[in-house]
Amino acid sequence: LDRSDRFRKEEEDYRIAQLYRFYTRKLREQLRLPKEVVQRLKQEFKGQADALAAARANELVERYRELKLLTVRHLRDRLQVVFHEDRISDDIRPDTVLMEGDGVRILYGDLVEGESFDKTPSREWIEDRLYKRAELLLFARAAEKEGVDIGKQMEVYRHERMPAMLMEQLEKEWVPDEQVMKKYYEDHPGLSYVP
Repeated sequence: LDRSDRFRKEEEDYRIAQLYRFYTRKLREQLRLPKEVVQRLKQEFKGQADALAAARANELVERYRELKLLTVRHLRDRLQVVFHEDRISDDIRPDTVLMEGDGVRILYGDLVEGESFDKTPSREWIEDRLYKRAELLLFARAAEKEGVDIGKQMEVYRHERMPAMLMEQLEKEWVPDEQVMKKYYEDHPGLSYVP
């Protein structure tokens, strides 16, 4: 199971997510409100502890958004990222490259994997997914370059995911579709009896 394409894909997705989490946590830890902002807020919300806490949180959220945006721009420049939004069309194929840079690449197939559509999603939907995926990969790549060690988290993931994956596989063998389950339930109506 640990050599299957499905497991390797899930493991890679988990690895990227852990690196992303590390990097966003690092960004949040960098945030500090300047003393003058804290003083201004204390004056503005004097005697209103809840309003002061909400105002501080709002200020931190705004500063985090700005820091995140600046970081994404910096990483895009550093990794020489190029977006190819012009390739988004109704006849786009899964192997169409929509973003590439130093050690990062996004194909259209990466954005729609596991999804099924009657027609090609809207340009806005594709671009939104593209930019979110780009942020994820850029932050993960930056954490990787910093030498972040997530070996322990990956080992725990493997240890927990392998039995779960085996159970999923066995469940599919035992109950291949919903019809089998319905038939069993119909043949054994006593299952729904509650004393």
